[in-house]
Amino acid sequence: MAITDPKGLPKMEYVRFGNTGLRDEEESLEVIGKEAYAGINFFDTADAYSNGESERVLGKAIQMFNMPRSRIVVATKVFYTIAGVVEIDVLGRQLDGESEYVNSFGFSRKHIFDACSASLERSGLDYIDLYQIHRFDHVSIS
Repeated sequence: MAITDPKGLPKMEYVRFGNTGLRDEEESLEVIGKEAYAGINFFDTADAYSNGESERVLGKAIQMFNMPRSRIVVATKVFYTIAGVVEIDVLGRQLDGESEYVNSFGFSRKHIFDACSASLERSGLDYIDLYQIHRFDHVSIS
């Protein structure tokens, strides 16, 4: 159901296309292509989704379907570690003795810059429109 703003103009209903659980790259590309064709221009992902694969597939779709970069919004997120250090507790419950991983997750300056660079590289994009924190970081404030 569309909601009307005070001026009487209809507003778009919030629709969540994410969290589909798509595992197949070909199927994912097809869905993204159909979304773009339908006029959807906001794509939200995260480095942690499928260990960075969602960013790579989104970037591939942007190129494959010739989406004008200036007409779409790409959002991604930072917090979690991906690849080689998945065994550490990134939820901040118990990190004593894990100092070698301090810049591998969370919101340390180094991790934010490294994760952003990695997201750009995976996606093949020149810039990210919206870079979001993925969750609260209990470690950064302790």
